[in-house]
Amino acid sequence: MFRKFLSLFSLAIVVAAMSLIAQPAQAAGGWNLRLLARMRTGTALEAKGDYRERLSGAVLIQKFNVEINGAAPNETLEVRVNGNLFGTVTTNALGAAKIELVTQTVDDNPNDEEAPIPQDFPRLNAGDTISVGSLSGTFAAR
Repeated sequence: MFRKFLSLFSLAIVVAAMSLIAQPAQAAGGWNLRLLARMRTGTALEAKGDYRERLSGAVLIQKFNVEINGAAPNETLEVRVNGNLFGTVTTNALGAAKIELVTQTVDDNPNDEEAPIPQDFPRLNAGDTISVGSLSGTFAAR
């Protein structure tokens, strides 16, 4: 009787441990990592960089967003990540612009206008930097 109890108890411990290993801690919204960089000037000009990642099975899903407000209308700005040119963005007539990129997956919302993130886009960490035109900021865990 004791052996049967001990076997069942051991099995329960193994199952519980495996369920903890199989489910990594997730941030709000199901993302394993979320980093945010705010860039402010004390004027209307400001920008925000938002990076998220999570594992879906063995596949890394990355999402990268940049929002700019208060810039000059129709201004083209360079976006750099850790000093490396990532691309450019042009503001609209109101001086605002937005970039939304995500790892190519089965699209759960075809109307969200998220373009695929480049395959060579780096994994970001807290302390990495972003610049948008003359603005710059540092990513911090969120």
